[in-house]
Order: sequence, then structure tokens, then C-alpha cells
Amino acid sequence: MRKFSGPALYLLVCMLWLSACQSLQHATISGIQKKSTTSDKQVQLRNTIQPDALILEINSGFIRGELTQHAGNIRVFRGLPYADAPIKDKRWKAPLAPINWNGVRDATEFGAACPQTDTWKSLKKVSEDCLFLNVWAADKESSPRPVMVWIHGGSLTNGSSDMSHYDGSSFAERGVVLVSINYRLGPLGFLAHPDLSAENLDNVSGNYGFLDQIAALEWIQNNISAFGGDPDNVTIFGESAGGSSVAVLRASPLANGLFHKAILQSPWFFGFKNQIAGPVFAPMDSSQSKELNGHAEGTAWVESLDLKMNNNSIAALRNSKWQDLILDRPLYKARPLIDGRLLPNKPMQVYSKRLGNDTPMLIGTNKHEGTFFSQWFSKLTKEDFEKQLSQQFGEASKTILSLYTNDDGSLDLDGITEFVTDAWFVYPVIDMLDNATSHTDKLFHYQFSRPFQTRPELGSPHAMEIRYVFNTLDTNYGDNIDRLLAAEMQMYWVEFAKTGDPNKAGLLQWPIYTNEKKSFLEFDEALKIDVNLKQPVIDILRLAGHLDKPQLSSR
Repeated sequence: MRKFSGPALYLLVCMLWLSACQSLQHATISGIQKKSTTSDKQVQLRNTIQPDALILEINSGFIRGELTQHAGNIRVFRGLPYADAPIKDKRWKAPLAPINWNGVRDATEFGAACPQTDTWKSLKKVSEDCLFLNVWAADKESSPRPVMVWIHGGSLTNGSSDMSHYDGSSFAERGVVLVSINYRLGPLGFLAHPDLSAENLDNVSGNYGFLDQIAALEWIQNNISAFGGDPDNVTIFGESAGGSSVAVLRASPLANGLFHKAILQSPWFFGFKNQIAGPVFAPMDSSQSKELNGHAEGTAWVESLDLKMNNNSIAALRNSKWQDLILDRPLYKARPLIDGRLLPNKPMQVYSKRLGNDTPMLIGTNKHEGTFFSQWFSKLTKEDFEKQLSQQFGEASKTILSLYTNDDGSLDLDGITEFVTDAWFVYPVIDMLDNATSHTDKLFHYQFSRPFQTRPELGSPHAMEIRYVFNTLDTNYGDNIDRLLAAEMQMYWVEFAKTGDPNKAGLLQWPIYTNEKKSFLEFDEALKIDVNLKQPVIDILRLAGHLDKPQLSSR
């Protein structure tokens, strides 16, 4: 080992000290992002700029938003960085605090979407520098307003916060500060690998997208007051993979204290594009499951890339362009991983043991979720379906198959999509509710049943409720029934965010879900209360050990 003395030793100590200071600039302390110190330039700027409704000062500097075209004085601030860009050596690492800027940052344009295949040809800009959020708020009032944080869906592989149906203006009109966020997706957000775990102090990898979401919630704790929001009254809500994200955050000790209520719309717990029967949640390594674990899937995926650069080492992968890792590449099944740090167990098990973040929860599904995915399984044969059911459910597979076949034993697409509705969404939701009843007083269950007005043959498919919740229905869509339903849904959501209870004067009373009376509110042409949603099917899936028997699918 080389020995240092005299000036050389002094220089080495100075270099190490400087490096440590630079690292601490981006560090998080006790899970909350450390507030950056104010520079001399920021002090000078503060003396020359008079903040107003559209120019605000947050921890990283000054920002300028704009008024929306929505009725009322609604301000929107787009493209605000809540973390540093996760690029180069920061790829596949926990997010770091954002870097301060000088001057006034323009906040009138959305930030880039995170890397993904642009399936719908709708993304304006894609970049690894994508950890941005957006804020909608009415003119600042004296009393702090509740905050709602939207987490978009997309199988943890697609999506972004800039979609038009996620516009938060209507929420802001109802007295909410609405925040929508981006987070890392696909292999860049969820790759688990033994080499990545080895370089981590906690010996874990994967779940980077969830760490991004936590970083966004930390940012909100430190900055939302500038927009008139109350950091002590934060509701997280999301749909599909966004709903799964809410379930993860509600189960994670790393998110403790960062939010106070949770809404889960059609959370995704089962099945993939190329696998109709298989769990989404999985252990990180082989210590819990040799059949299915994140390390095994990550290693196989990396080998499939065949980049021929230092044997596909992590260093080589970090030097690769994101396009070479995602575009025209094998599907990486981005999934929540049980790593003992961010996620101690599947959310159902965490809730049943009275662990996690015990918050009021509003949760539900759409009546015909599966029709959204019909194109994925239009060529699935009965033999393939039976094989996957057998792998997942064993001897119970024949009973389950009988639920979805016709009287003559044949299987059609209607049966397949109904299985997707039940197994991917309805059963996991009711399982979460049943496991939470022992310690959570405020649980509210719903089913959205309003048919898709332009394609009624689809019924009420997956994601159909989003435009109702955000009240962003197209002006030529549906009729007054749809506009009234959108207003009612949003009022329920807002009241829940304010108080933890969706009920308010003028709305149908929504009863609490209990094990004794499993009530749910049905959103359709008329609102109505019912009980025991699909209970016979739920009982069969529960006896079959649904969600408890992971199997590794063929690629």
C-alpha cells in the first residue's frame, strides 16, 4: 500500500473532504431530502425579484409558472426537478437531491418522459433526465390546502405525468394542490442484479422507480407550502401500476410519515403481457424463491442483450445508451421486489401484521377491466391457458378454469378477459381490504361500471375511470350523466383527501368496508350501494392460494 506523508497527505485529506462535501450536497437525511444552502447569487436574486402568484421560491431556486385556460385562477408549474438526473454513474442508484439553479426557472413546459417504448406515439420528449413533477394550485390562500399526488400507471414500463387526462386543474378548483410525478420505468427503474446488489450498502437492487416516488414525496414535504399545500395532509393516489405503487408505499417503512391517505384505482398485482397467470410481486433473490426472483430475471435479461461489452458488465451497461437497453429489446418484467428494505413483504402480508403505513384507504376496480387487455390474449389457446393455470394453481386449476369456460367446455375471449378482471384486479383488491380490516378503520371499496360510451361493447375497461376522477372528459364524450358522474367521483376523492372520509352532504352515503359487511359503492348511471362483490369467485381463488404460488414463466 502506498504511504502518504507531509504535503501529499494533506492534499489527500483535502480531496477526500471535498468529495465527501459534494456527496452530502445530494444526500438524504432520515429519508427527507436535505435542504440545500442558499448561495450568494440566490440572496441577490431574492432582493431583486418580488415573488407573486406565478413566481415562487422553492428550495432549489425561483420558478415561474402560468395560469391555465381552465375556469378560475388556477396556476400550474410544470417540469420541476425533484431529484438529480439519474444518468451515467447515477443509473441504477437511489435518486439524489436536485441541483440548485440561478435565476428564475421557467416552469411552463412539462419535463421529459422517462425512457420507454413509445407505444402510443404520444411522447413529446424522452430522456433519462426525467425526474420531474408538476403542480396545479389555485391562488394562494391563508389556510393550507390538502395535497394529492398522482402516480401514473403503465405496467411500471410506460407512461408519464404529462397526459392530458391527468390535468389537475379541476382538482385545484376544488381546493386541492394536485401534484403529478414521473418515475423511472422498465429496466432503468426496476432492474435487479447480483452485481448491482453487491455495490449497494444494503445489498439490494431494483425498486429504483419506487425510490423515485419516495424522493418526490420528500420534495413535497419540503416545498409544497410554497404552493399553498399542507405537507401534513398528503394523499397519494394512482391507477394500475400507479395503484400498485401506492400499495408498495403504504407497506414501505421508507415512506413512513410522507403521506396520510391512500387511493388505489385498479392496482395491478397479477399477470403480464406475455403471461396471463403469474404474480407481479416477487422476492429480490433466491433466498426466498429459487423459481422466481429478481436476481435471476435480471441476470437472464442482461445476458439476452448480448451487447458484447466487457461481458455485459454493469459498467458497460451504464455506458450504454438507454435506447440500446429498451428499444427493440426483450421485455423486462418490471415488478415490485421484496427486498427487506423498501418492501419487507407483499402488501397484503404487511397489512395483515399491522405493519406499514396505517392510513385510510379508498380502493376499487372497474367492472370489465380485462377487455382493455383483450388484444394481448386474443390468440391464447385453451391448452395454453390450462397450462398456465396449472402452473399457478395446481389441482385447483380445473375448478378455476370451469369459471371461465362455456357450457360446452370451450373457451372464448370473453372468458379470458373475465379471468383477467377477477385474477389481476378484483381478487387482489378484496384481499388487501380483508387484510387491512383488523387495524384500519376507514376502508372504502368501489366498483366503476359506467360503460365506455364510444365503444360500449368493451363495457367499463381498465383505466376507464381516470377521466371521470380528473373530470377531464372530452366535451363531445357521453352526455350529462357522464359529466355528473365525473363531478360526483371527484367530489368523493377530494373529500377523502381532505378528511379521510369520502362522505359529504349532497352525496350518497358511502359505507365503510368491514369483514362483517363488505360494502362497496357502484359508480354507474346511478350510484348505488351493494355488498360482497364477486364473493363466490373470491372464495375459490382464495382457496386456490391465489398470489401465494410464484412460478417463473418461459420467456
